[in-house]
Amino acid sequence: MVYTINYFTFVSTKHTIMKSILLFLLLTPFVITGQNTTGNPELITQKMALLSNWVGQWTGEGTISMMGETYDFVQTEDIRFTLDGQVLVIEGIGHLKDNPEEKVHHAFATISYHPDQSAYIMRSYTNEGLYTDATVEVIDEVTFKWHFDVPQGRILYKIENDGTSWSESGSYQNDSGMSFPFFDMLIHKNQ
Repeated sequence: MVYTINYFTFVSTKHTIMKSILLFLLLTPFVITGQNTTGNPELITQKMALLSNWVGQWTGEGTISMMGETYDFVQTEDIRFTLDGQVLVIEGIGHLKDNPEEKVHHAFATISYHPDQSAYIMRSYTNEGLYTDATVEVIDEVTFKWHFDVPQGRILYKIENDGTSWSESGSYQNDSGMSFPFFDMLIHKNQ
């Protein structure tokens, strides 16, 4: 009998199968740990504490331009820590101001600190089935920037959050460096 496992072909003999099982058992811990970051929960929690003023329920308004149209929206943000303060979970929903039943956008994101890269990492998802891994820059406890590349440019966001009010702006910057604002939002923490 011949088996193919991960591009390796083994001829079935009792001796070969035993060697394969032993090799698999010996290498499995290295494969598993090779896929994970160096664990340092204390450092991660310390770095994530810079975003602690984000935690809570937020509401407010904003404007978004999409496909040549501009829409006013009402925004809610639900933000909390999980995994003992190591991951920030964010869910934001915007509804048209003049038609509260219609969503303008719905996004979900996680932010954490990656000790091996000395960097924050963010993955965001939308209700349109899209996701992105964004480059994040935590300037200080108030200022946060994130961006991701798109064809022929990048999308940039800047957040100013003092713990009671949150101002966010978004723009598209083309490869020539020209910037086109498309998103503006001001929300406040619910007391």
